[in-house]
Amino acid sequence: MRNKFIKFLTNQLILTAAVYLIGFVLFKFFLTEHFFPFLAYLPLFFYLLNSGLHVAILKISGKDMKAFTSRFMGIFGVKIIVLLIFIVLYSYFNPSQAVSFLITFFILYVIYTAFEVIVVLRYLKNK
Repeated sequence: MRNKFIKFLTNQLILTAAVYLIGFVLFKFFLTEHFFPFLAYLPLFFYLLNSGLHVAILKISGKDMKAFTSRFMGIFGVKIIVLLIFIVLYSYFNPSQAVSFLITFFILYVIYTAFEVIVVLRYLKNK
C-alpha cells in the first residue's frame, strides 16, 4: 500500500506541476485581468485533499471488495460536500472574484477527479 501511495503522490505532484505551469502561462500572458493571488493555492488544495482521500481509498480497497463501491461512493460524497462548502464560503466572502474562482475551480476539479478515477481504476484492475 505504501508504494502505491508514494507512486500516487509522485504522479499527482507531476500533474500539479503541469497545472501550475499551464496556469502561469495562461494567467501571465492571456488572462491577466482574471488572476488573483488565491488562485495559486487551488492546485495545492486539490493536491492535499486528493492525497488524504486516496489514503482512505487504499485502506478500503484492502478490505471486502463487495463493500468497496459503497465506501468509495461515501468518500466521494464527503469530498463533494467539502468542496461545495468551500465554494460557497469563498464565493460569499469574495463576490468580486467568484466567477474567476468558480471557472478555475471547476477546471481543476475535472482534472484532479479524472486523475483520481484513472488511478483507482488501474489499481483495482491490477488487484
